[in-house]
Amino acid sequence: MGVATELQKVRKALVQPVKDASNPQFRSSYVTFDAVVKSVDEAIKASEANLVWTQEVKGGQLYTVLLTDEERLDLGGVEIISARQQKGQGWVDASLDPQAQGSGLTYAKRYSLSLAFGVASEVDDDANSAQKSYQNRQQSRSKNPLNSKFGAVAKNYQTKHSLTEEEMYKQISAAFKTNIANFYAFNKLNDTQKQQIIDWISQGLE
Repeated sequence: MGVATELQKVRKALVQPVKDASNPQFRSSYVTFDAVVKSVDEAIKASEANLVWTQEVKGGQLYTVLLTDEERLDLGGVEIISARQQKGQGWVDASLDPQAQGSGLTYAKRYSLSLAFGVASEVDDDANSAQKSYQNRQQSRSKNPLNSKFGAVAKNYQTKHSLTEEEMYKQISAAFKTNIANFYAFNKLNDTQKQQIIDWISQGLE
């Protein structure tokens, strides 16, 4: 069987893992890499799929590789970003810092594997609070001044550091240990989270 057929079997059998770690930046929770691995491996076993996965680093990016007897598919080229927060400078390159390297690699592995198998591993706000305030948030987002503020500082940040929009969002995601892949994802955050990101970007403009 091909990769697509076997992957579909696994996804049907996959049980979403419990978010078992906290994100101090956003005071929210996410699924650890170990929990993602366990969920994926259990789904492969339960579905009896003829599928093996591994992960490889190529050109500074982490790929999840899916293998069957007939095919190979490389998925989710996630940039490995090593950064640390430095007083007065915000987040700076830390490619020579082993701890920062490990953190960046673990994030890339978790994010890439989650994307490949459809695991919901990212930040999760309290469901009850979200349900009660959903309508209010929807009405306020389009008029939220933080959105305009973000747009302005993000554009300047891209220009100063010669980044594409995708590269900028990857840096933000790595800095806050969560997936903020585009403005839509940013728009879903609460005001405190948005301001934290705006402050981080602003530090990078100093």
